[in-house]
Amino acid sequence: MKRFLKTILLTITALVLLQLVAHAYTVDPSFRPENSPFAIEEDIKNVDATAGGGAILILQVISGALLNFAAPLAVVMITFSGLTFARAGADTEAIDSAKKHLIWTLVGLAVIILSWSIVRAILQIIIGAAEAN
Repeated sequence: MKRFLKTILLTITALVLLQLVAHAYTVDPSFRPENSPFAIEEDIKNVDATAGGGAILILQVISGALLNFAAPLAVVMITFSGLTFARAGADTEAIDSAKKHLIWTLVGLAVIILSWSIVRAILQIIIGAAEAN
C-alpha cells in the first residue's frame, strides 16, 4: 500500500511539474494552426441557433478533448514501452510485452487522430452544405 501511495504521489508531482514547465514554454497564439482541436471561440461565434449547430459544437469539443488527452498519454505509454525494452535485457517475455504495448499505443494514437480528422472533415462538409442552402 505504501508503494502504491508513493507511486501516486510521485505521478502527481511529476504531472504538476510538467504542467509548470509546459506553461513556461507556451507557443504564441499567432503560430498555432487554424484547425486546432479547441478553436471553440471562433466556433461559438459561427454556430447557428439550430440544434444542428449545437451538435456540431459538441462533436468538435469531444473529438478535440480526446485528441488532447490521447497525445500526452501516448507519449507516456511510448516512454513506458521504451523503459520496458531497456529493463528487459534478454527476457523475451518482457520484450514481447513491450512490443505489444508500443504497437497498441501507436495504433490507438492513429485511431484517435484519424477519428478527429474524420469528424472535422464531416463537419466541414455539413457546414459547407448548410451554407450552400
